[in-house]
Amino acid sequence: AIEMFRLHPNIKLFFPTDEEIGAIGSYGCNTTFFDDCCFMIQPDRNVYGNKRDYINHTNGIAVTTKEFDKEIEPILREYWYTPEQGTFTDIGVLSSIGVDICAFNLSCYLNAHTDQEVVWIPLYEDALNLVNDVITTMSYQQWKMPERPSVQYGKYGNYIWEDFDLYEPV
Repeated sequence: AIEMFRLHPNIKLFFPTDEEIGAIGSYGCNTTFFDDCCFMIQPDRNVYGNKRDYINHTNGIAVTTKEFDKEIEPILREYWYTPEQGTFTDIGVLSSIGVDICAFNLSCYLNAHTDQEVVWIPLYEDALNLVNDVITTMSYQQWKMPERPSVQYGKYGNYIWEDFDLYEPV
């Protein structure tokens, strides 16, 4: 993040507190911080096997649009990343509490949340170059998410469901 800020001084950096214990800092942030941002990038995901993930659906919601995914696809292909669904991350929290711009998470380290967690330099460099390419080529507009459908409760308890047709992952 600091290297990207050095290369692109017009970007913002967001370091939430208590990220690893439930994204508490993201839930409590002032979302207006993101009002003038084009998109959000979170390079904070484990590599599973040899697969490099571009997470465009997490926390039960899509966090990118089909247009964004189409625009970023050549960059992803260059660095061997493929679209996948994630489970829970800060960008999903931010998207769910009102930050209405596209966001994604990238694989960038190995053996997450273990004593053997490591940063593999070639993977890190690819993730860094991908982030740089996205900032360089896609910051020409604000990539807005459509208004989210209203949240409703299911008939079997407090399970929340949404109309995902608007947010179908690629």
